[in-house]
Amino acid sequence: MITAFRGDSDAALGAGQRAFVAAEARGDDKMVLASLFIQSSAFSALGDFDRAKGVANEALRRAKLYGHPTMITAAVVTAAGLYSEKLAEPDFGTCLETLTRERVNPAGGDVGAMWLDLTEAAGRLGLHRPGAVECYGRAARTADRLNAQHAFDSALRGLALIAAEAGLAEPAQALVAYAQANLSAYRVNSPGQIWMASRLDGALATLPEPRHSSEPALHRGDILKLIADLEATLTRDEPSS
Repeated sequence: MITAFRGDSDAALGAGQRAFVAAEARGDDKMVLASLFIQSSAFSALGDFDRAKGVANEALRRAKLYGHPTMITAAVVTAAGLYSEKLAEPDFGTCLETLTRERVNPAGGDVGAMWLDLTEAAGRLGLHRPGAVECYGRAARTADRLNAQHAFDSALRGLALIAAEAGLAEPAQALVAYAQANLSAYRVNSPGQIWMASRLDGALATLPEPRHSSEPALHRGDILKLIADLEATLTRDEPSS
């Protein structure tokens, strides 16, 4: 998992394959699934999407047989996230179709709910559909509660993009500044970050230059309040999702 987060996909794939052999030998179904999740992401990052999809589908099949809600949720997120996070040219429609087809609820706990929200948010944002801000807002609060800094970073940048494209310069710039100053070290190296960064940079470029101020930088509590204010502003006139 560490090598996967660092973007060393060859090392992640090798470790995942060794873990699979060890877990199978021990009859440890949970770790078999975990090793398959790592392998699927690594195959995709290495450009072998057919094998990535095959491994993700096998993980989903095994997760349903295993029956534990947390692992089923993780398998669905892995399968759907291949299309939004692991492709250089994301297929957001298939991402959302996968989530809809599998109809997973957050019974797997906070971690599963957080990743479901992030995955759905990416699909909705990618297709300019309503509902992304609510998903990112929930994911941000859960990530903050769990101290999942990499997920918090992803949620804040998604919210910043939505704000920037809505012309809300100050909250967009504040979210980006906070993420860059406090969370960039935790950012996961994946194709999903590339499309997000490109679209975010383009949206920020259309906004006025941020004001230079002697006011102290925003802290965590300020950011959580800003998120709540942003949700209220952006969902006020939004059609039902």
